[in-house]
Amino acid sequence: MRVTNNQMANAITSSLFRQAQRLLKAQITVATEKIINKPSDDRKTLSSIDQYNRNITQGKMWIELSETALGTIDTLINSAKNIAVEQSSGDLETREMALQEVENIYGQILDLANTRMGNSYLFSGHKTDTAPFRNEVSLTSGVSDDIVFGLAADATDVTIKIYNSAGEVVRTLTGGGGAGTNTVTWDGDDDGGAPCPDGRYTFTVDALDAAGDPVVDYVTYHGTNDDFRLII
Repeated sequence: MRVTNNQMANAITSSLFRQAQRLLKAQITVATEKIINKPSDDRKTLSSIDQYNRNITQGKMWIELSETALGTIDTLINSAKNIAVEQSSGDLETREMALQEVENIYGQILDLANTRMGNSYLFSGHKTDTAPFRNEVSLTSGVSDDIVFGLAADATDVTIKIYNSAGEVVRTLTGGGGAGTNTVTWDGDDDGGAPCPDGRYTFTVDALDAAGDPVVDYVTYHGTNDDFRLII
């Protein structure tokens, strides 16, 4: 590559300009006895301030979205309470309709409890990548998380169906369960004994008591109780 006299002159001029700037900065530092004389001199602090501003913006959005979700949940709970009061003297037909309405409210509340901001769940504590209220189980390196669910009463016949991402049943587990939180272990195999691929799976629970009557199951909390903090 040929270097012309003009290119060499420009390079020398640019180098002299940079040295002059450094000399001027050093002279100002000596004269003022201060390292920082204008905002641009403190790049580290400016970078920190930018990060704090981003944290504040994120925190405000997190709080506002949380308040909106919780406010809607409060309204839905009051609606469910009103339905219960109204049906204290209702007939069988209206109670069937009311039951469907309450089940719809329950589904809406679960959806709101699983609200996300971006890819992070609002109400999962530090487990922001985990849905706090959803019947999910993860399989990693062939090892499954515990399957956790709740029952409103004791059940002698509990059937758990595990589904893959395509909605196909890969494993069916049976047994009993007690009132409250229940934990079941899955070995990660399908009904044929073959290992299932790693990933996230969903499950459903059907339960009957000793008399053969249905027992209500409910979703348990899968997050943590830790505070979510931002440095501002």
